Amino acid sequence: MSAEKNLTSSLSANKPVYCGVGSCGKTPGHDGIHRCRCGRPVDEPAKGCGWHRAPEVSS
Repeated sequence: MSAEKNLTSSLSANKPVYCGVGSCGKTPGHDGIHRCRCGRPVDEPAKGCGWHRAPEVSS
């Protein structure tokens, strides 16, 4: 069982951690603008990018 647990832990450790705003590919708590994994700012349109979403606006 411990081998299975180690395998699960190593798989989750390899997952990238993203900011969570739109498709921002930076790490959580980053400085500066939110930038999509495609390289464009998330608040600008990016034709053809499957990830691209504008950040949600809190009211």
